[in-house]
Amino acid sequence: MATPAAGDPLPFNGPTPASPLTSGDQEEGSTTHFSVVDTWGNVVSCTVTIEQLWGTGITVPGYGFLLNNELTDFNRQPAPAPGTNNVAPFKRPRSSIAPTLLFKRGEPFAALGSPGGATIINSVLQVTMNLLDHGMTLQQAVDAPRISITSPAGEVTVEPGFEQTSLDALAALGHPLTEGEIGAVNAVLIDLRNGKQYGAGDPRRGGAVSEACRRRRGRDCVAVHE
Repeated sequence: MATPAAGDPLPFNGPTPASPLTSGDQEEGSTTHFSVVDTWGNVVSCTVTIEQLWGTGITVPGYGFLLNNELTDFNRQPAPAPGTNNVAPFKRPRSSIAPTLLFKRGEPFAALGSPGGATIINSVLQVTMNLLDHGMTLQQAVDAPRISITSPAGEVTVEPGFEQTSLDALAALGHPLTEGEIGAVNAVLIDLRNGKQYGAGDPRRGGAVSEACRRRRGRDCVAVHE
């Protein structure tokens, strides 16, 4: 709902809502990430997820939030090698979300994060490397093709755009290659020299940047996976 108003929820407590959903109201069942910087330089990087739609379907009594079903991000079948992504006490699933802030001399200058399950950490790392090590602009760093390995079997997922010689070298080392989408990083950046704010939305999943941010006027800047 674009403009939800408080009201009586009881009419909706049945198999047929009083106001049926339209196709434009459907929520995609996946993780959401947004990055924000405001006029005063406050920075937020926030990743929100319960894994699949409605998570486990269990609401915490007295608190009203749903539990996730991130157990799906462990190995479905236990792997024989120790230390792999098997379910065990005190272990975190490999899709650990990674909302990230970057600092220079104690001042925050960038915020980024991503949905993408097991590819989240790889996505955030590669965008950070593109930005810091390869000198890309923020949008170039987000748009650049990514590569990710999340399986103990060694399967590597790649996006279009890598040199074929590099892919051939990986294959020669025994890595099976598959093509697929990796993450959806949305990021904001502050130029510490002049205070200008920049945003980058990831086209992989319809990321967007606020109009004020696009105009680079130093106002609130938001990048979000919608």
